[in-house]
Amino acid sequence: MVTGEALDISDASGPVLLRNARLATFAAGLPGMGEVEDGAVLIEAGRIAYAGAEHALPPLPEVPIPYQEHQLDNGLRVVLHQDRKAPLVAVGVDAVPVTAF
Repeated sequence: MVTGEALDISDASGPVLLRNARLATFAAGLPGMGEVEDGAVLIEAGRIAYAGAEHALPPLPEVPIPYQEHQLDNGLRVVLHQDRKAPLVAVGVDAVPVTAF
């Protein structure tokens, strides 16, 4: 993300986590006049639930991702997740070594 660019999260279906954020705070005693270099912002239900150092981020809730699993005749296992929000296609292939017969 470019500094100063607006971020539209209005169609987010779950929590939104912004990482590598540079935050300015009013917290007393922080070095750099309340600056947090490696910050994070967690947004839940349209509200900021956390803003601070990424290493102090509370545990994130699990977000269920619906998927279908298929086994092809040749043994290939296919895991399919459809998300029609963006016109993208991703393919990942994991190779597993086959022992000699």
